[in-house]
Amino acid sequence: MESHLDKLERREQSLIAKAELQEGRLSRSSAGARRKSSGAGSGALSALEEAKLQQLLAKKERTKMAIARLELQATQKERLLRKSMAAQ
Repeated sequence: MESHLDKLERREQSLIAKAELQEGRLSRSSAGARRKSSGAGSGALSALEEAKLQQLLAKKERTKMAIARLELQATQKERLLRKSMAAQ
């Protein structure tokens, strides 16, 4: 049971790091797009940049949901472990 909790915790940390990386990429990507578009005189993103931005936002949201799900699973496993230890 303890190894399973450790595995869930490592997975959670991995997903958090991945979300932070994606957030950094997203902020760099949108800042670069603003610089490019301001130099061209237009304030809008190209269709390709807009699609990439939407894709990154969706991926970020999925990662957040995965983290939340893993946190709930870990909490539930800890609760069950405490319950089983108290019953002994």
